[in-house]
Amino acid sequence: MKCAPLADIVSNIESAIQFENHTYKAATRHSVKECIVRTVSKKGNKNRANFDTWCTIRLLKSRDVIYSRADKGNAVVIMDREDYDSRVRDMISAGPYEEFTFKNGKPKDPLNRMVEEVNHVRKKVANLMGEDRLERKFHVPNPTVASLYCLPKIHKNPVGMGPISSNIRTPTEKMAAWLVEEMRKYPVKHGKGVKNSVDLVEQLEGFTLRRGEILVSFDVAALFPSVSATEALQSLRRHLERCRVPLNHIAAYLSVAKVCMNQNFFNFRGKYYKQSFGLSMGSKLSPLLDDLFMSDLENEAQKQKLFPRVW
Repeated sequence: MKCAPLADIVSNIESAIQFENHTYKAATRHSVKECIVRTVSKKGNKNRANFDTWCTIRLLKSRDVIYSRADKGNAVVIMDREDYDSRVRDMISAGPYEEFTFKNGKPKDPLNRMVEEVNHVRKKVANLMGEDRLERKFHVPNPTVASLYCLPKIHKNPVGMGPISSNIRTPTEKMAAWLVEEMRKYPVKHGKGVKNSVDLVEQLEGFTLRRGEILVSFDVAALFPSVSATEALQSLRRHLERCRVPLNHIAAYLSVAKVCMNQNFFNFRGKYYKQSFGLSMGSKLSPLLDDLFMSDLENEAQKQKLFPRVW
């Protein structure tokens, strides 16, 4: 069995723990290093190059740099920490983000407010679904505000930053996962998107372009941040109504989706921000809500006969 490249493993681990405390980072790195050393001793010298790579990466991490995966493609990016921070702050300033502060300008931690809101929704959903266990199931011990990290978009010029809000251990983490699982009962009928080049070829099989026709593909730039959360929630409601979901279940699903979208907070370098528009790049619900919104958009365009001959 082919193993994942060591550089990718280390990169993913470092990205995941970069905002944790020093003790947690040190313990995680020590455990990972022991695993790699054991693997190298078992397999002999053929993994020596990988072990040397690990040592090089550890040396780089001791310097003031950020080690990350690229937004697209199988590449590793090493950036000066100041340059990374500057690019992320520029991205935050230019995007739909608002700093969350007290009146005196000091950072305001929204965690208590988030937990209080989630506790209210936990009880409400458990009552609507008639399942008391849900209130306990949705509980997240020692919750925290989502952390923001960015993946460099090295395939673009100038290089941009792709924001990802890590929702691990956030108050809504388990609620979002539950709703995604529940929605498997009511699958979304996707529009005319293509999964990959093979799917495109299969869909185009048998079609012949007429004189004057051209093949065009469409891609939405920054899709998640461009979709209105309000519109996406309305798409969810319409989808559930079309699927003839019981009204009490619809109310429960919408309550969960709404609180997950409203709690669009994240922290970066000790400051707290709220995304004022769009779907979060790190939420488990965002792909689902995005699919529903785009499906509705395509259906509306089709009703108004805005599609070309072949779509």
